[in-house]
Amino acid sequence: MSLALQTRNQKAALEFDSTWYERAEKLTLQTASEMTFDAPVTLSHGSDDFALVLHMPSGRSVSLDGDIRIIPNDYIKRTVDVEVRCGSIIYDRPAVQRLAADSVEVELSSGLSLTFRDEGDSRTTTVALSAEPILAKRLKSFEFCAALEESATIEVNGRQLAIGQPTAVGPRLLAHIEILRTLAELFKHLGVLGRDVHDSRLIGGCPPRAQWRRRVL
Repeated sequence: MSLALQTRNQKAALEFDSTWYERAEKLTLQTASEMTFDAPVTLSHGSDDFALVLHMPSGRSVSLDGDIRIIPNDYIKRTVDVEVRCGSIIYDRPAVQRLAADSVEVELSSGLSLTFRDEGDSRTTTVALSAEPILAKRLKSFEFCAALEESATIEVNGRQLAIGQPTAVGPRLLAHIEILRTLAELFKHLGVLGRDVHDSRLIGGCPPRAQWRRRVL
């Protein structure tokens, strides 16, 4: 504890130079108590005893004032080199981010994500779907959800994962998919690629965002 208190009591720099981070040889965090880094941690000078010090090549040590938030790598959104398939729809390199100790989000696209949450001996999955502005991407995400409703399974790099029980696809989702398919065929006939069609007003009677939970078996 004395080490943290001693370093914290050093006079902090009156003016901070943003280039110090680039030139520093190392950064030292000293605390008065043990810390674990398996979850995000916020340290505040108003309630915690800690010192954050930059060590410069010249040998100078700069004590930094202010709060600090430490975020483990698992809690930072990152792309992973896997393939997620449902039916004939495939997403490559989804973004994965841990949200809490018991939940992980897999973002397949800007409008489609799956959140897996451990609940005791079981696991539930929340599917979040929103209408993407680009026609091809919206049709793909909606078709993925329809296939998920029918099969209740996804494949991750060829490994099957059961998610709940198969159910009939909701009529509103089916109606929206039919509208999107009709539009895609129309633009294809006109020689326009679906990825070039961008209109966020094409909701087609479907809510702009839907969310539901499924139990993983």
